Amino acid sequence: MKRFVLMLLAVLCGCTATVSNDADDEPQTFSELSKCTKSNNGQMVYLPEYDARYLCEDGQWKPLGVISSSSKQADSSGDNKNISSSKEKIESSSSTESKDDCENGYVCDSRDGQKYKTTVIGKQTWMAENLNYKVDNSFCYDLAEVYCKKYGRLYTRKGALNTQDNNLIVENPYRGICPEGWHVPSYDEFLALMTYVDENNGDEGVGKSLKSSEWDEQSSDSFGFSALGAGIHWSIGFDYRDEYARFWSSVRDSSNGNNNYWQIRGNTFGADWEFSDNAYSLRCIKN
Repeated sequence: MKRFVLMLLAVLCGCTATVSNDADDEPQTFSELSKCTKSNNGQMVYLPEYDARYLCEDGQWKPLGVISSSSKQADSSGDNKNISSSKEKIESSSSTESKDDCENGYVCDSRDGQKYKTTVIGKQTWMAENLNYKVDNSFCYDLAEVYCKKYGRLYTRKGALNTQDNNLIVENPYRGICPEGWHVPSYDEFLALMTYVDENNGDEGVGKSLKSSEWDEQSSDSFGFSALGAGIHWSIGFDYRDEYARFWSSVRDSSNGNNNYWQIRGNTFGADWEFSDNAYSLRCIKN
């Protein structure tokens, strides 16, 4: 069935596509893809890692959208009736979610239609995913859209706070680029998160409690925060994917010009400060 969807996409985008006939040889992750060259131009593959299709075109592997749930059902039943007849429907995502979804464990961003899981930890309601709203001063890890889909975007402090003034000192709560009704967490809000988790997670490290089980096998994700090692962008480029998770707070120390962020590394979670223009993840908290 996936092969049929891939061939249909090729017709819709006006491409001459080839699809491998040997399922055992098909790549499972983006890193396993062969180099996109003239010899395989037009080849289309499905990657289970991202539940998405990719087309080799002009020397690059280009994402063509996720496999819809209806297509998956058709795949298991052998029924082709659920396949969309238009490229727009094939590439549709969570931008058309119902109002109920956005009121029960999710927040829907009206600016771009994206939907994020949420989790209640103590008296706070947090996004359970990193923000993926595209603005200036933000990046996908390695400039690859597939990483934005999994990890969200990496933001400089200017990007996260929606300002051109890197020395900005804000009054909290401060929305920044968070969806309406949400804001960039303050130092005190991160501290409250750490304290609550530490007091209610037994003897395991706070970082272990906050990390998604997708990060490593030792992670418990006991509170549904589901942190992933999104890495960072700094002076030498992108680095530390699957090693660090760093989240901006809204706070700047006026005495020394350092900006506050919070970091998960191993099983630890805590605050740190920096004065450079690095790019980190952003987790919004509800007003």
